[in-house]
Amino acid sequence: MAQEARPSTQTAAATCQMDILAILSENESYHMLSVVILALTMAHFHLKHMKHTQTHPTTPPHQPQHSSSSPATTPNQNHKRGRRVATSVTDVAPKRRGGHLAECKEIVEHWATEVYERDWAGKGFTSDVFITDAMITYLAHNRFSSLVHLRESLQTSTRSWGLVDDYGDEILCRLGRVDQRRDDERYRQEAERLQRQMELQEKRDRKEREAKAREAAPAVRVQQRQLRIEAEVIEKQRKADARELQRQNRIQKDYLEACRKYINYLNRPIKRGARPKVYSAP
Repeated sequence: MAQEARPSTQTAAATCQMDILAILSENESYHMLSVVILALTMAHFHLKHMKHTQTHPTTPPHQPQHSSSSPATTPNQNHKRGRRVATSVTDVAPKRRGGHLAECKEIVEHWATEVYERDWAGKGFTSDVFITDAMITYLAHNRFSSLVHLRESLQTSTRSWGLVDDYGDEILCRLGRVDQRRDDERYRQEAERLQRQMELQEKRDRKEREAKAREAAPAVRVQQRQLRIEAEVIEKQRKADARELQRQNRIQKDYLEACRKYINYLNRPIKRGARPKVYSAP
């Protein structure tokens, strides 16, 4: 609770000091004096913040500080040190590169100019009092997921920004919109790339099937010709068998007819005085 109350108290003190300095800055003779007082005040708050950080560690409850008996420093049963585990979300914070970094840096610079003209220009302070160029680059280069993430990153690094609680959410919201648009564009391009790969793979498969069909065409033609020849041979044999069967039937029919005639000859009545006719059996 003390850590949560401290930023609001610091902000109230800074706001009160800004109001006093604004009144003093109306007189040009007190302009330099107001700048000196502001610098001393911010230095005082910075030293107080560093002292509070040293006396009150900010390690989250779910990420205890490593001791000499932690898995990262204690050898295991194979006498090998365990793999180091990330102790802060800053260790896995993604970075912006290329055009994404340039666009975000331009966004931060434009936002810093806008906020300076809105909140600081009429009080006789330079833009470096509000935010430094190094902090602008730091905000543009790192993708912070939340204000807590930004605070942890500042606490674990050598950088400091006394107005992070006042303006952190505002700039993170703008950068978040840029990141979301970039992510959507990257996902769309990835989907299009996968679609093109699928179409190319399908085209290659179709060409491969056509090539195999062309290679197999001569063998298929030879096989078809062989089957046709075999069918012709079978048909010729069937016709020959049919002719042979007709010949056998005709011979058998002729034989039966001859037998019938012979039987009729034998059964005919014989006339007296007629000379017997010689008739050979079939």
